[in-house]
Amino acid sequence: MRRGKPALTGLAAALAALGLFEAWNHRTGLLPLAAGALAADVLPGPVDTMSGPLVLGLAGFSLPRGGHHTQVAALGWSARLFLARGLT
Repeated sequence: MRRGKPALTGLAAALAALGLFEAWNHRTGLLPLAAGALAADVLPGPVDTMSGPLVLGLAGFSLPRGGHHTQVAALGWSARLFLARGLT
């Protein structure tokens, strides 16, 4: 049995915790965090790179309304990617 990569799994846990904090802090609810975590499974194409969450997170800075929702979704997506990489 493979052990995985504990540093990547720890980073995934830290990103998920930050996503939970940001969801609480900006009162976005958990839906954006869950949607971001499921984005890699739902979206077509190569979504297993960090470019998707990076673009989504940066787009949150330029949106006049709802920017916090996209940033929380980006944190969920990033946490999901690092968790998958850490467990393989």
